[in-house]
Amino acid sequence: MKIMIHSNAPYASSGYGGQTRYLSQNLLKLGHEVAVSAFYGLQGTKMEANGIAIYPIGLDGWGNDIIDSHADNFGADMVISLIDVWVLKDFGQKLPGRWYAWFPIDGEPMPESFKPALEGCMKAICMNEWSLKQAEKGGVKNAICIPHAVEHTIFKPLGKTRAESRKIARELLKIPESTFLAIMVAANQSYPDRKAFTEQIEAFAMFNKDHPNSLAYLHTDSLPNRGGIDLHCIGKLFGAENIIKFPKRYDYHLGFSDEEMCKLYNAADVYLGASAGEGFQIGLIESQACGIPVISNSCGGMPELTGAGWVVDWDHKEYYNLGNFHFRPSVKGIYETLNKCYDANKEELFQQAREFILSNYSWEHVMKKCWIPLLAEVEEKMEEKKKIAKTIATPEPEKVLIEV
Repeated sequence: MKIMIHSNAPYASSGYGGQTRYLSQNLLKLGHEVAVSAFYGLQGTKMEANGIAIYPIGLDGWGNDIIDSHADNFGADMVISLIDVWVLKDFGQKLPGRWYAWFPIDGEPMPESFKPALEGCMKAICMNEWSLKQAEKGGVKNAICIPHAVEHTIFKPLGKTRAESRKIARELLKIPESTFLAIMVAANQSYPDRKAFTEQIEAFAMFNKDHPNSLAYLHTDSLPNRGGIDLHCIGKLFGAENIIKFPKRYDYHLGFSDEEMCKLYNAADVYLGASAGEGFQIGLIESQACGIPVISNSCGGMPELTGAGWVVDWDHKEYYNLGNFHFRPSVKGIYETLNKCYDANKEELFQQAREFILSNYSWEHVMKKCWIPLLAEVEEKMEEKKKIAKTIATPEPEKVLIEV
């Protein structure tokens, strides 16, 4: 079968890029032909990488003007869009019978704009059970759940124990053994800050007063260049400018490899993931795959992703401009949870985190449980269409009695 994924380019160092990369590789292993329609990561030319044809963006920022042409050029039997569905225009009409929308819902309820955007898709693929319920409540009849996944052979502990993994990573990254390190991986692209940088920085500043040997590393662009907030300013307001660290902006925009991210996770003591709204949050599963406990928020699908760590109660809800609500995490709750993590049995959490990922969110597990059954269903429908086409006899042409 020929499968096209409409997403970030598979080499992009983004969450969507990573999911596209590993889904493509797994589809190739199953014997399918794969192409990517890249609405981010490629312009002006078509290219091929690792057996995957990659098509460029057109003039529209989300590929609305070119997706049908890309799909026809490739001869796609199935098109999987991995993108916020509300930005898509008439994909169901442009890709009749072959569009499968894999999309996030990061607030409650599902915005009204999602349902018309999903018209014509064969399956509305939600990323967690909570999102599936929101879609069904919103009137989506053909919704299923397929979560994101993590490549556990890359995102893994660097040693046999938590202590050994931590030591190896810290020697590689030159981080003192005595430092308690919290890590957060999140895009700084919205105001109000959906990722709850504000609450998590404030809570960490409070925690640092109890534990001066602590640092927080925020893997993001610290400046508001893409619609986000000035995180240096936020740090200063809470007196945390010396305990909040960021990557070099140039290095960040060049992108970090999965192997480099694995080292960062292994060096951490906890992952800060108490976002105000998430369609999924890949950092939660990548960090746990490395044996790192997490702190998440009690809204959305985040509790489903918390196998080893703590779920913080949300404090109040906030209107979001898509037409729904996000849920701001409790600063006090994050602060108290950081203290729990400081005193926790890290080896026990290490085993718990890794086992949780292998059992629920490894690519091997998600392909077997979710993608392979769906692909089999698509192929079965294709065979039915072929049989129907064969049974419809071509009518005999009428005889021409008089040639004009």
